[in-house]
Amino acid sequence: MALSDTLKLLSKSTNDAGNPVGVYYGTVTASDPLAILVDQKLPLPKEALVLLKDASFKAGDPVVLLRFQGGNQYLVMGEVET
Repeated sequence: MALSDTLKLLSKSTNDAGNPVGVYYGTVTASDPLAILVDQKLPLPKEALVLLKDASFKAGDPVVLLRFQGGNQYLVMGEVET
């Protein structure tokens, strides 16, 4: 699925539910399998993550995520420059 299609789906589902998109910052805790810690308290396993093509991260990388409606999946937008 293309990024534009994913963002359209995310936008439509949140608009239908009347909830804004959640934007979160996290830190990669492991690269294989990928795991991210959000807000220093919410661990996200690889099953909860949707990645863009050719995404690669290493432990310690700060990332930005968009939460899908319901909070069960997160789109990892990319690494944040610090």
